[in-house]
Amino acid sequence: MAKMFYKIGEVSKMVGVDPATLRYWESEFEVLRPAKNSAGQRIYDDSDVELIMRIKALLYDNGFTIAGARKRLSGRTGPNLRASKGRPGREQQLMFRIQKARRLASEILELVNRHLRTE
Repeated sequence: MAKMFYKIGEVSKMVGVDPATLRYWESEFEVLRPAKNSAGQRIYDDSDVELIMRIKALLYDNGFTIAGARKRLSGRTGPNLRASKGRPGREQQLMFRIQKARRLASEILELVNRHLRTE
């Protein structure tokens, strides 16, 4: 069974970029906002990893600048990369983020309930 969430070091190894690069991309790409756990560590889900791989491909393989990649991902210029490859568009991406937030809230609630039962 695949993991639900990955830490920044795991994602860094999977994608082949430094953790510092991932943090930089978060500051440059509005669509890349991984959740954080209670300890403040970034936790990435599969959709985050897929987005990071698309960003890397745009920058490293296709020669886009940060600004160009940002525009391509948002669909403001040229064909929308996500829609053209059958991937989720902006609206679906927002739905994935809402689902992720709900999963996190559920996990937090479960942890709180577990903690209350042990007291």
